[in-house]
Amino acid sequence: MWGKIWVAALLSAPSWVIAETHLPSPGFELTPYKVDLDRPARPHGGEYAGSLIDTHVHLLRGLKGQSLSEVADAVNAAGVTRMIVLPTPNEGRMRRAVESAKKRRGWVKMGGVKAGRLCGSTYFTHWMHKTHAGGYDRTDLEQRIGRLRRDLTSGGCLGIGEIGPYHFDKKAGMGILRTPLDYEPMLRLVDMAVELDVWLDVHLEPRTPQGVALEAEVFGGIALWYQRQPNLKLIVSHTAMTNSENARALLEAHPTLMMNMKQVNPNRQISWDHLGRISNAKDEFFEDWAKLFEAYPDRFMVGTDSRFGEKWFSGDRYLKMIGALRKALSGLNREAAEKVAYKNAQRVFGSD
Repeated sequence: MWGKIWVAALLSAPSWVIAETHLPSPGFELTPYKVDLDRPARPHGGEYAGSLIDTHVHLLRGLKGQSLSEVADAVNAAGVTRMIVLPTPNEGRMRRAVESAKKRRGWVKMGGVKAGRLCGSTYFTHWMHKTHAGGYDRTDLEQRIGRLRRDLTSGGCLGIGEIGPYHFDKKAGMGILRTPLDYEPMLRLVDMAVELDVWLDVHLEPRTPQGVALEAEVFGGIALWYQRQPNLKLIVSHTAMTNSENARALLEAHPTLMMNMKQVNPNRQISWDHLGRISNAKDEFFEDWAKLFEAYPDRFMVGTDSRFGEKWFSGDRYLKMIGALRKALSGLNREAAEKVAYKNAQRVFGSD
């Protein structure tokens, strides 16, 4: 079933983009999400002790009060062999966005093959959110596209991300972002990812904290991207923030789609309850997720979503997060644990 969506409607200014496009159905039957933190979980047998690559980490606010050397110390202490950094979806509205971008470049320069970065969100995600409501000038879009092209071809970026068209207020003060996935600037990012053969990392919350279900438009938007660009290399952040049934359907519908996994402990972050937790308070993967990781071991990567530079985040917290993840990974069979922990990341972002 197709639904009509208007992208912009400013008829008086010819330089503003006006287009009518459509979203297809997701291509599979959606399974409604419900919170069940007491369902069966996979016991872990100690800790996974092998290599681990963290593919989704933020360096924020210019790392105020925290040096890159301190970040490196935490990464080394956790036994993480490579760390990929990227801007947050909301970084474009932050005062320290320029400093944060500088720190990410510094991380790659310091870390060499043990580091990497994605780019583009700082000057695209929040801009798309604003311009979707009021339109945009074509010259502005082309300048941003040109900047991203330079970053990807000569600026050391491994891919595009974290683009966040759907990002809601999971706690007080969070910037809300909502941009339809058929918005032309978003489609241009999809096209560029395919043209330059790089990965596109996206943050797509399919449900609001208030319980509004957006699965049809979010997953329908992904279907549209693949209809437009069948060879798209897409990373859907945080296991698509849905239940394992919908995640399985996404993987089956789109063979080049990858997911990174964010482990959120229910005792510490209740704001994630509506977004498809993958593990319980004992840091055990829920059995339905463990079975999915083992059924599709080539499709998942570690992505802690750590936030170095925030006042509340520290090297010790990172150590605890990686420790919890190693516990959960130890409950999987060896093949799945190793592929999720580092082998898939090596394939996606190059060998460490």
